[in-house]
Amino acid sequence: MDRWLCWGALSISGLFLLLFLLDLIFAMAGIPFQPFGGIDWTLDIFGMLSSALLLWLSWSALRETR
Repeated sequence: MDRWLCWGALSISGLFLLLFLLDLIFAMAGIPFQPFGGIDWTLDIFGMLSSALLLWLSWSALRETR
């Protein structure tokens, strides 16, 4: 069960990291489709930082369960 929770957190945080990165890139390029609407670039940066932190924490916890 612990491993599945780690894998779940790892995949969700990776997905959100990708979405925040795409939102930032699409907003800078002027592409009309943006995952979060391109509200603010600071939201994207803090979202990427928090997603990267959760990604690292879940990877670290996954290594400890082995």
